[in-house]
Order: sequence, then C-alpha cells, then structure tokens
Amino acid sequence: MVVVASCIDAIGSEKVVSAHTGEIKACYDETLAKNKNLAGKLTMAWEVLPDGNVKTAKDICGGATLEDADLENCLITKSKTWTFPKTEHEVRIEYPIIFEANV
Repeated sequence: MVVVASCIDAIGSEKVVSAHTGEIKACYDETLAKNKNLAGKLTMAWEVLPDGNVKTAKDICGGATLEDADLENCLITKSKTWTFPKTEHEVRIEYPIIFEANV
C-alpha cells in the first residue's frame, strides 16, 4: 500500500530536504557549470518505506519548468540515500525544488 505524503507532515519532509541542501546545491552547481542559464522548478517524488528509507526516487513532469537529465540523475542518485521519518505504511512524497541561476 502506498499512502500520499499527508502521513508525513510537511515539517518532517522539509527537515529532510533542508538537511540535504548541500547535496542539492552541489548537483545544481555541477550542472550550472555546463549551462549558465539553467533555472526553473522540478518536482521530486520519493516512495518511502515504513522504516524511512527511500524505495524509489524520480522527478515528475507535472508543473516542471526545468528539464535537465544530468541534474535530475544527480538528485535521484543522492536522494536515494536519504532517510525520511518512519511511518506505518509506505508513503509517496512530492517536493518541488526551485533553482535560480546567479545572473
């Protein structure tokens, strides 16, 4: 069973993502070196097991204004190692991330 992210409060998800801001920034900076104008929003989706470990990670296209395979792959690879709060059921979390180039 997969439960929508409401089972994990926004604070729990926010804390996890915030704790990994350095990794997110490193992925973006690496990609930005190849494309100085890279900016926009992408939404990450994670399926999280009851123990908090990430089962799957991917970017979802809904509402995305940024498409870059290198950035997406970097974020997916890094976020698969993250640990979210424990829950009673497997949950799906969707989280938008906005990137702004230093113009």
